[in-house]
Amino acid sequence: PRLVHPRKAKLMMGMINKTDQLDAHGLNRLQRNGTLPVVWIPPGPLRDLRELTRTRIVLVRQRTRLKNRISATLAKYGWTGGEASDPYGKGARGELEQQIASLLPPQTRWVAQQLLAQLDFVSGQVRELEQRLEELVEMSVEMQRLLSLPGIGVILAATIALEIGDIGRFASAE
Repeated sequence: PRLVHPRKAKLMMGMINKTDQLDAHGLNRLQRNGTLPVVWIPPGPLRDLRELTRTRIVLVRQRTRLKNRISATLAKYGWTGGEASDPYGKGARGELEQQIASLLPPQTRWVAQQLLAQLDFVSGQVRELEQRLEELVEMSVEMQRLLSLPGIGVILAATIALEIGDIGRFASAE
């Protein structure tokens, strides 16, 4: 079985009428002359590793949403963000918790503490995923090249390399 790109196949067959029988003849003709537009299906192990990087992306987005929500809640009560460059980092975490305790009314404080606990949980999951990625993903030549680009670290290089898959499947740089 081959997975065919439906829109490209329909354009290449150039048929106005569409029936199962006409489609079968058209696809057969495209396959015989070697122009059947097939879609690449990544192998199972690659699809499995992609789940790690894709889940990490989801968790990082969730972590960002939680930070934004906590910051917005504190900003409603006059918090300006403090002195630290990262108010959620290790050094500034005590100040952040102190601001939550002193600035916010009881119910809002409780909600902010719940969000902070959820943030800690999600951050822990991201760390676990990153450790698992480093254990499972082998450093390839492609990843080494990606690491030479500014702003690309091991995790992003692994994400890009796993999403591209086998680079040899592309006929050209385009």
